[in-house]
Amino acid sequence: MKRFSIVALTGRSGSGKSFAADYLKQLGVQVIDGDDVARQVVRKGSKCLKELVKAFSEDILNDNGTLNRKKLADICFADKAKKRKLDKITHPYIIERMVVLFDDLKSEGHRYCVVEAGAVVESGLYTVCDKMIMITADEDRQIERIVERDNITEQQARARLAAQLDADEVEGLCDVVIANDGTIEEFKVKIENLAKKLNEWFEKQG
Repeated sequence: MKRFSIVALTGRSGSGKSFAADYLKQLGVQVIDGDDVARQVVRKGSKCLKELVKAFSEDILNDNGTLNRKKLADICFADKAKKRKLDKITHPYIIERMVVLFDDLKSEGHRYCVVEAGAVVESGLYTVCDKMIMITADEDRQIERIVERDNITEQQARARLAAQLDADEVEGLCDVVIANDGTIEEFKVKIENLAKKLNEWFEKQG
């Protein structure tokens, strides 16, 4: 059976990695949304959610028993120790679910997939990835995008970035770094070139 390869697509919040992932999908690349997987593992009644409630109290729940992600984020992104606790609980469940998705794609005959995830290094996912791609952006642009996307204050946006690894700590592990500081059309061209590179790496291998 041909080898199945895993590519991490990462970047700090507001860098544009989700846009890159969506555009790669349009170009025919198999993409796993790490945030979607994270939502799956904390569904109402899940083991992961029960552990989170035990760690952070029922205050993180909505009235219907589902996770209030915004409230949990406000708690954890303002306190690095709590963020580490959150990661320690959720990451094993996320990795476990991703392995199932990898196996499904492999059984369907795909040669590789791209995993869009912010915490590739923190979760340990990078250790099983064949290649790593990082999207970067100027911090002011990141703040602007986060505020607009999540409807939060600039202070909250800065707290979220402060809770993440510095770009320099991740870049050294990456095979490709793509700057997203220009126009959308310029960024699209860079992602199109990335799709070609992925094809060269994996689809043409023996």
